[in-house]
Amino acid sequence: ACRMRAMFYKLIAVGLGCGYIVQVFLTAGGVIKFIPSTGVTLPLVSYGGSSVFSTFILFSVIQGLYILKMNDSEEVNVKRTFAYWLFFIEGDKGAALQIAMEALKEVKSYRLAGCQRMERRLLEALIKKIETTP
Repeated sequence: ACRMRAMFYKLIAVGLGCGYIVQVFLTAGGVIKFIPSTGVTLPLVSYGGSSVFSTFILFSVIQGLYILKMNDSEEVNVKRTFAYWLFFIEGDKGAALQIAMEALKEVKSYRLAGCQRMERRLLEALIKKIETTP
């Protein structure tokens, strides 16, 4: 979540994660008599449907943020494919170059370094092909 571009989504993920960590800390601290017991339930362990339900909602929101992040990387693939189509099928060199350059800027959002390097190489090869074609 920390790699997302939008600060709003970063803050949501960090806030929910911190709330979860505090809840676990309060419960564990109360059990080992480190701090006074506060009545906060241990997520996914304590008895009670409302605790489990609220924890599932918390995890669902964080998973939704992860899905939003994955959609950003899929967008790069769509742009690259569209640039290939514009250049090789339609013959529109200018539009293909513009879309490939946009996709190259968005590659930074990839989480895995190997995928980032591979996508960067594909896009750079396409850009080089477009620029060298008369």
